[in-house]
Amino acid sequence: MPAHRRVVVATGLPPDALGRWAEHGTPDLTLALSGPHRNVVLDHDRLTAQLGRGLPDRLLDLLEIALAVYSADIAFPRQENEDWVRSTSFLLPVRDPDTWQQIEPQLAEFLYVLSHDAYVFEFERRTGDRGPRTEDERHPAEAGGPQCGHDCAALLSGGIDSFAGATALLATARRPLFVAHRPQNPAIVTAQEHVRKALARRFGADTALAAIRCGPARTPRPEYPYPPPDERETSQRTRSFLFLSLGAAACCAAGVDTLYCPENGILSLNVPLTEARVGGYSTASTRPKTLARVCSLLSALGFPIRVENPFVYQTKAQLVRDVLRPHFTVADIQGAVSCWMAGRYSRPCGGCIPCLIRAISMEAAGLPREAHLVDPLATGGATGPESATRANLVDLLTFTHRFRSLDDISLLRAYPMLLELPPEVSTRAAVAMLKRFAEEAATALAGDRE
Repeated sequence: MPAHRRVVVATGLPPDALGRWAEHGTPDLTLALSGPHRNVVLDHDRLTAQLGRGLPDRLLDLLEIALAVYSADIAFPRQENEDWVRSTSFLLPVRDPDTWQQIEPQLAEFLYVLSHDAYVFEFERRTGDRGPRTEDERHPAEAGGPQCGHDCAALLSGGIDSFAGATALLATARRPLFVAHRPQNPAIVTAQEHVRKALARRFGADTALAAIRCGPARTPRPEYPYPPPDERETSQRTRSFLFLSLGAAACCAAGVDTLYCPENGILSLNVPLTEARVGGYSTASTRPKTLARVCSLLSALGFPIRVENPFVYQTKAQLVRDVLRPHFTVADIQGAVSCWMAGRYSRPCGGCIPCLIRAISMEAAGLPREAHLVDPLATGGATGPESATRANLVDLLTFTHRFRSLDDISLLRAYPMLLELPPEVSTRAAVAMLKRFAEEAATALAGDRE
């Protein structure tokens, strides 16, 4: 059985509720969203101030729940093997406890699909709030219809894929509101600003960006301690829940019903490279099943928002070559960040799966090679980052060989998750995309050996 942790959000929690929970032991983590003891930050006012309107109660609840889940995710490091999976229960104050209690099983199931961890939620009415508004008191943004000139919202992470998504929208005269999670990591912030400025230079004023700070506070709070960065979990399986919640808030504030979540098809489908990477060992951040589940969750909350990945059938090389390169310089494109370890080293690590896919994609798209911390083809028998790089490369080569050598029926037997895609996603087109990537990878890696 995985270790079970108990997390309390203290802000707005009735004292008697905290007392009842304390009878079962001291919580493993207490989160404070405001006040002098605040140890996590949610700066959603940046979004509402930009658009001049507030957010409905249930979306405020969603943002705070997503922040609590993400904060707990990175506060409790995963262990190895059977202890990789974790179990966490939450005591949370919300403005509409009746609604959240009804959909708690759906929320827990969605988070299991996303992270393969177990979650249990207990909700209390938040003190200082009078409860959910009546139908005739709904905020104008809840009623639908474009506000502030935007016709959609799109996530802008500072990576190549969201850069390509923004480019495709702006190049086709769409008017998106871009939303970003603004972390403490300076490498990510630099990349986000780089992408924003490149878009502004190319497309002008139609690049409104709401960059929202959310996550652990910079300054430690001894009353409510939180692990320092070097003691936190690095897998961050629930980070996309926070991203998607911010995107849903942007849709509501702008009065639009479509959120674009751009991700290349390789990382979106994220078919396990080997049998050792199934389940919680593979991220499900933008898998079609994940996006379908978050749409269902938002609908249950009363917000029928479409969450779409426009690039589920494109490789990263296609995005670089066909979407970005016609509009931007090589320096513009390579200023976007891809590395899972961004900010920990002076340059991209070169050995994580996103770095390997990026290197293959740059080669396939005809762009110059980039400087990385580790050369995946010169690792030998080293340990540390080099050994992890070699393990990732071996798994990637295994995956590439299968998709180049097996027929479609055999591939579906080897990767049955491709038969479990939502109805709107074509299995045939997904397999064809993965085969294209396998050819790109084989060509790029063969070139490295020459």
